[in-house]
Amino acid sequence: MHDFVTVVSVKHDGSAHRLWKKGPVVCKKPLVVRVDSGEHVVEADGREWSSPFPVFLWFHPDAWFNVIILCKKDGTGYYCNIASPPIFYEKENRYEFVDYDLDVIVEMDGSYQVVDREEYNEHVKKFAYPPDVRSKVNEGLTELLSLLEQNREPFTRAYRETLFTLGKSRI
Repeated sequence: MHDFVTVVSVKHDGSAHRLWKKGPVVCKKPLVVRVDSGEHVVEADGREWSSPFPVFLWFHPDAWFNVIILCKKDGTGYYCNIASPPIFYEKENRYEFVDYDLDVIVEMDGSYQVVDREEYNEHVKKFAYPPDVRSKVNEGLTELLSLLEQNREPFTRAYRETLFTLGKSRI
């Protein structure tokens, strides 16, 4: 595995959704990529933005979700995407996953909400998500919420502290 990778999010039809430019790999299994504050994120329409705080992109190789760990000064929040497992394209040194619209926003106090259900329902029709994909999306959401409610990795304080330590050692 290379030290720096690009992470790309696409929609079911392969169209661009979001791009995280080169970030250092902090951990290989599960895959964790650090995105420093101020690093540009590119949206499908070409707009660029950056986070005012560092984040970690967390990907389990078999899970139908990924977790963006938001390292804010006053605590940690999470933005979770229901998505396909990442695929590595060695020639481009790039990880790519399909974003399946549903997201879970986790506040610093642990409360959460599932968002973008309308977008998901629209895209089920627009992109003709097959039954196996819809099933994997539902399983991914259920698994993610279970990890969250049971306070398991990557949502534990100990795991966050490990990431912070690993992330700092990679600077």
